[in-house]
This record gives sequence, C-alpha cells and structure tokens, in this order.
Amino acid sequence: CEAVCVPAGSLPRKNRTVLQGDDVLLPCDQRSNLARAIWLLNGSEAPATGQDRLRVGVDGLLVTDTLPQHSGEYRCYGEERGLRTLLAAYSLTVL
Repeated sequence: CEAVCVPAGSLPRKNRTVLQGDDVLLPCDQRSNLARAIWLLNGSEAPATGQDRLRVGVDGLLVTDTLPQHSGEYRCYGEERGLRTLLAAYSLTVL
C-alpha cells in the first residue's frame, strides 16, 4: 500500500460523475483554521503546474471546465504541525 492509501473501514470514498465542461466542487472541511489543505490526484500533489483548472479554496477543490483527464482519485488531507490527516476521498469520472 502506498503512503496515500486509506485503511479499511476508515474514510469512505465518494463517487462523483460530471459531464465534460461542467464545474465540480469536491468539499473538504478542515478541522482547524490553522490547517492547510493538501490535495492529491492519483497520488501526486494537485494542483500542479499545468493544472490551471484546479483551484483550492477554503471549502474544497474546484475543478472548472472539466476534461476527461481530470478523472481520477482525489484525496484531501489537512496538514497542521507536520501531521497529515485524510479528510475526504473522491473518485471523479468525467464523461
């Protein structure tokens, strides 16, 4: 299992399906206003260079004008004092 795996019985992954060109918000509620949201897409930090349609906001990750390559596994972590806690997990499918 990779460092980003979710142990059995912990956090359920939510499935989201959108049509190409739609916007979708993946909510991620931080447990503290000092925590920093970190998003991983298929195990890599997002938004990365060249992912200008992904925007991290206070309430989650906004994916605008979705494309098929936005499909994948999204995980939101709260990072505070060097500790990361998994807060949300999504499987996004763009049709």
